[in-house]
Amino acid sequence: MRRNVPRPVPTLFVVRRDGVIESVGMRSMRIARAAARSFNDARACRAAFAKWV
Repeated sequence: MRRNVPRPVPTLFVVRRDGVIESVGMRSMRIARAAARSFNDARACRAAFAKWV
């Protein structure tokens, strides 16, 4: 029996000003990267990045 292995999901991580890390699963890495870029450009948070999780 093969176990159902969860597929990695492109995830957007946002580090808020108060240091709390929020993570949101995205449909595609392109969307996650674009969201991270706009968060960083807007200086809306301390940091934002996307990675497969």
